[in-house]
Amino acid sequence: STYDNFITGCSGDTGKILEKYVSTAAFTNTRKKGNLEISKEVVSDRAADMSQTFTFTIELDDKTISGTYGDIIFEDGTATVELKGGETKTAAGLPTEVNYTVKEAPAKGFLTEMTGDTGTIPENETVAADFTNTRETGDLTVSKTVESENAIDTAKEFTFTVTLSDTTINGTYGDMTFTNGVAEFTLKADESRTTEGLPTDITYTVEEEEVSAGYTNTGKTGDTGTI
Repeated sequence: STYDNFITGCSGDTGKILEKYVSTAAFTNTRKKGNLEISKEVVSDRAADMSQTFTFTIELDDKTISGTYGDIIFEDGTATVELKGGETKTAAGLPTEVNYTVKEAPAKGFLTEMTGDTGTIPENETVAADFTNTRETGDLTVSKTVESENAIDTAKEFTFTVTLSDTTINGTYGDMTFTNGVAEFTLKADESRTTEGLPTDITYTVEEEEVSAGYTNTGKTGDTGTI
């Protein structure tokens, strides 16, 4: 008979029956094997996210599988894997036709997409479970109000500095351009500027440059906080 998932080796399967001699026909069936690769990609403007560790659990439907398979150690069909962005690990030499499920532990502040997180170990091939974590983003609006009936006052420009806790943030985010986590700009009465797509969990401080005599700062709200 032919068994699709086994490689069959045999010896003594043909021959003659000899007098006073025991002939042996030996057959060995070896299960065919395949590989499972787990990969992690991180999409974020935060440098710290590139070194964050993400945890995965691999569950096989065959609970008799224990031991080291390539980069991954299984016990009773279960393995735990840790990966950073750009890393991969491979469970090599798993028996074919074993079903698997890969789950990622919840990662605060990230949106997670995955492909191949469930499937079956193929023959002589590598099946991929790919996970992409994208940093969630938020916005910050800085607005200016001037209480005066004097046209000169309402036309005056006031200078603001936004400082982020993450100094790796560079580039233009909506209406603000950051250099090493700092953006500087001016606003007139009733004007505002809004960022777009700043990474979450970054704290910020907004400071207004001290104005000349004749003006009184009557209040501010939200000048510190977290995206």
